[in-house]
Amino acid sequence: TTAVVDNREVGVAVDDAAHLDAEGALIGFTAPAALGEGGVGLAVTGGSSATITSSAIVNNEVSGVVAEGASVQITAHGLLVEGTQPQSSTGDCGRGLEVGEGASVTLVGSALVANHDSALMAAGATVTIAGSLIEKTESSLEGAGRGLDAQAGARLTLSASALLENRDIAVAAYGPGTSVTLEGDLIRGTRGQSTDGSHGGGAYGWDGAELRLIDCAIVDNHE
Repeated sequence: TTAVVDNREVGVAVDDAAHLDAEGALIGFTAPAALGEGGVGLAVTGGSSATITSSAIVNNEVSGVVAEGASVQITAHGLLVEGTQPQSSTGDCGRGLEVGEGASVTLVGSALVANHDSALMAAGATVTIAGSLIEKTESSLEGAGRGLDAQAGARLTLSASALLENRDIAVAAYGPGTSVTLEGDLIRGTRGQSTDGSHGGGAYGWDGAELRLIDCAIVDNHE
């Protein structure tokens, strides 16, 4: 096992059209730099790519994984992203994965557990998730605690997966051009935000987004 732990700003950075292969790796406990910036476990930017197998990205601050920019691709099998904490100075964020600006992420047989704000946020990006668990996302200081948050024209597909005991909204799709398809998924036990108890819904689509549900079970949620 390769362990990259107790670093500052970024645990592992992949940039400038580079490629990362990670198998059996641990990336964790990344803290912000002295000026309060960063705290990201893995950052893939600048047209780079990453293939991740049987690895864990845990207990980072602000974001577990950031994938940002056109041509950026991450493919992960057996990835655990757990316990991402909000920024200590502001109480914001704490997301498991942030995918934006044309990046593409595929997760298979993976788990996003006990992160904050959103287990996965996609903005103007493409995300495919299969056979995975998204569980117990908690609110940040500003609220939320969503399992999946798709916005700004994101395209997200989730299949044969479970979203359990998240907060606010288990699956949120909003904004023109945003498309979310759920097939064969279980959404259960969504709770209200810890900040004020509001919401607690299973799947919401609004503001011009498209939300498709195929053979899904959405049970024991709130609101």
